[in-house]
Amino acid sequence: MNNFIYETIPPHSRAGYNAFFSFTNGIAQFGGALTGGWLYERLPALWGSAFIFLLAISAFLRALAVIPLFLMVREVRTVKAIGPAELLLFMSGFKPQVR
Repeated sequence: MNNFIYETIPPHSRAGYNAFFSFTNGIAQFGGALTGGWLYERLPALWGSAFIFLLAISAFLRALAVIPLFLMVREVRTVKAIGPAELLLFMSGFKPQVR
């Protein structure tokens, strides 16, 4: 999300957008941790542990938050499409020579 802010927001507005993103991210982390701690004492055991149930709930809610972002956020600049082999080589540190 931070890269998206740097690519789409004009330079004079980036500080404000970055501050708002950091603030809302901090509030969400605080609220999630507080809710998770409260739920941990109240959830039934799943496979012998309430923590596993809490992880399942967390994964489900995170997926609900991420899926709309994948549908709404689009690449704003033109990028070259590469295949799996090129991606693997690039991620492992092998970069092609540009001629």
